[in-house]
This record gives sequence, C-alpha cells and structure tokens, in this order.
Amino acid sequence: MMILSKDSLVSISVGILLAILLRHAPGRAAWEFNRSVDDDTLIHGSSGDDHTIIRFLGGDDVTLLSGRLYRPLQKNDNNTTSGDDDNKKVPIIVLAHGLGLSQDCHLHPFVNAFTRAGFAAFTFDYASFGASDGYPRHVVHQKMHVADVHAAITMIQKDEKIRKVVDVTKIGLWGTSLGGGHVLEVAASSDIGDSPKITAVVAQVPALISGIESVLGTIQKSPFVAVTGMANLIHGLLKGASKGILGQTWYIPLHGVPGSAAIMQNPGDNEGYSSLIPQNGGQYDWKNAASSGSVVRLLTHRPMNQVSQIQTTPTLLVAAENDTLCPAKAVENAAKLIGNSELLLLRGVGHFDVYHKEEVLQTILSTTVDFFKANLK
Repeated sequence: MMILSKDSLVSISVGILLAILLRHAPGRAAWEFNRSVDDDTLIHGSSGDDHTIIRFLGGDDVTLLSGRLYRPLQKNDNNTTSGDDDNKKVPIIVLAHGLGLSQDCHLHPFVNAFTRAGFAAFTFDYASFGASDGYPRHVVHQKMHVADVHAAITMIQKDEKIRKVVDVTKIGLWGTSLGGGHVLEVAASSDIGDSPKITAVVAQVPALISGIESVLGTIQKSPFVAVTGMANLIHGLLKGASKGILGQTWYIPLHGVPGSAAIMQNPGDNEGYSSLIPQNGGQYDWKNAASSGSVVRLLTHRPMNQVSQIQTTPTLLVAAENDTLCPAKAVENAAKLIGNSELLLLRGVGHFDVYHKEEVLQTILSTTVDFFKANLK
C-alpha cells in the first residue's frame, strides 16, 4: 500500500480546500454573443429615422465596431425639428461612454442636446461591448478603448459619405466617467502631435486616478465594508486566474452592494449604475460582468498622468462634489494642469446624479452645449 508523505497530504488538502473555495467564488462564466441582424451591415445601414449604423475597424485593426451617426436637427418654419440642410457641413461630437456601458445605456439626453444644437453626433461601442464584435465579451481594456476612440475619429475623417455632411476639421470629444478619462488621453496625444487635431473636449465626471487610489480612499471612509469587498473581489479574481490557466474567462460583477465582489460597490453605485441599463439588458443582452483581467487594468490605469500634455485644446471638465467613484478633487487638480480649461463643479451632486437628476442634467447640458458652440462651431 502506498503511503503518502506529510508534504503530499498537505498539498492534497490545500488543493481540495482551494477547489471548494473556488467552486463558490463570486462571478459568472462566459456567455454567447449574438449580434442583431439589424447591425449586420459592414459599412452603412439604416436603423431608423434618427441615425445610421456604421460598422468600422476598431483600434486593433481587426475587430469590427458598431457606431451610430446622428444628423443634426433644426427648427423649421413650422417650429418642428427636421434633418439639417444636406448641403451644409456641420461639426461632429464623438461620445465615449463609461465603464462597462454600451451606446444604448442612457446616452440619448446628450445626443439629443447636441443634435438639437446643430451638431452631428457619433456614438459607438468599445470592442466586446454592445453591438461591437470581440470575444471574450466585456473586456475592459483602457488602452484599447482609447485606440477605439482614435479609430472612430479616423473613420469619420476618411469616410466619404460622412465627409459630405460633416466638417471633419471640427471634431469634438465628449466622454463620461471612464470615457471621460479616455477623451482626455486622446486630447493629450492630439496636443503633442501624435494624432489628428481635436477641436474641443468635454470630460464629464472623468475617471482620472487609479483604482488603487480609489480603493484606499474607500478604506479610509468605511474600512470594514471595504475590506470585506476586497476579500470577495480577490476570491473572484482567484477563480479568474484558475480559469485563465484553462484558457477560459471568468467574470466579476460591474456593480453591486457595498461589501460584495463588484468593481463598483460604494453606497449608491448599485442603484445608480442599474438605472443606466436598458430593461432586461436591452437589445444586445448586456450583462453585469467584466472579465477578471479587467480588474487589474482598472487598478493601475491613471489618465491623470497625461492631462498636463493638454495645453491648447479647449477643455471643459465637469465634477460632482460628492462623487465617490471619480473624486471632484482629482478633476479640480486636472483643471489646474490643463492649459485651456474650464471647470463646472456641481455642489451636493453624486456620480450618477449627472445622468438622471433633472436640474443637474439640465445644468450640464446647457453648459456643455454652450461650450461646444463657443469652441466647435
């Protein structure tokens, strides 16, 4: 009869314990992605009266992304809205959404405000999100997100059909939350001559500091809840590491209650984030999930390191005083580093209030539209 050594018994026991622990780790496995037939047009395809679907290559030059081009609206003699004059070229605003969100996640108030003000607008989904291709799904990769923004700009500048209606010398960027950091990074590369010139930028409650800094701030405010959440998150990441060895992807919740394994779990995050998601996940079956590898990148990525390179591009920064995800102090510091900046500080406002709180939203839309009218037209 074979007798196991003490070391072997310990190793087997640890392996069994890990297997039990990982079996009940928070998170979920991968899912199938079936793009809507309506979005199966490779170049231009109509999807409604208000926008045209455009498929284009993303920042990796491989993945097909899906975007929507919105024509500007103007008042006619009957005081109703109609498409802009076909012979008049207009400025365009490219919108970049936040962490884990797709273009059908509550961007319409901003798109409507821009088109009513006479601008064209272009929304798109990052690779692996929404209607865009890319597998595994829901991979948050900030450098590739930024590359996708660059790809959208390049496509707009080169597409002959778009050039007939859009003044491609007047391109504005608008980004919110994680996307706010992205558009500032694009503006930074534009200002130092590494990419085509951007005319004006708006960064709404932008993510500027690293996830590690955010976690440390949360621990200071609510140490027990924060440490509990970190323990649950690490549990899920260990499951992700074990799945990765097998070539599989494990997913961590994007939002959840305080103390959970979710990436966003400050008080109010769960309700606020949920309010942006279409019912039942919407047309593209959105899931509350980001690949476990996304978490490591979120912990280390820091757009603040680049904002000082923005010295000539007019930049509007919108900060929410009570923002626990993208602290107002960081946004205020960025405003001091950027050479040509304006700051809108919203008193008594939290991160998700900028999307739904009516008086706050109207203040943001009015200030943002006025800024683009002054700097983009």
